[in-house]
Amino acid sequence: MVTRYWLPEGSRNPDRTQLVYRPGVIDEADRAGAGIMRATARWVLALGLAFAGVSHFTNSQSFQAQVPPWMPWPGAVIAVSGVVEVALAVALLALPRWRPHIGWIVAAFFVLVFPGNVSQFITQTSAFGLDTDRARVIRLFFQPVLIAWALWCYGAWQAWQVPCRHTQPQRP
Repeated sequence: MVTRYWLPEGSRNPDRTQLVYRPGVIDEADRAGAGIMRATARWVLALGLAFAGVSHFTNSQSFQAQVPPWMPWPGAVIAVSGVVEVALAVALLALPRWRPHIGWIVAAFFVLVFPGNVSQFITQTSAFGLDTDRARVIRLFFQPVLIAWALWCYGAWQAWQVPCRHTQPQRP
């Protein structure tokens, strides 16, 4: 049976009622062969976030299409979202102990930027090769896929489904 630890190593859990995420424990799905697929999906998502984040600075004009007209300071919005994407990519790769938490944060980020995709569709602004309404609608339907991808490949959804139970402290 896999014990999941949600607290960072060295943290106290006096009432022993919280789940604790222990890094390095191989999940049942990973033993069944999904491990390589998840690891590949993690790297692809992290590298995609890093590329998109850097692109916010190298190709900021294209990102203007996704900033809704009601948002103040579109340049700042583009810069901040680029920094956030790069930071999330680094965190996804550098902090394996926090994967489930970061997976939830990435999914929330994808939810937060969704209004930009809707705005691009409503205003019919062309960017990133999305020059038809059909292409922009397909992009809208891709956003939930990104959310599910982040939750799955970083174990966030699976960790959330594990029921809370009492854990016994491990004795050295």
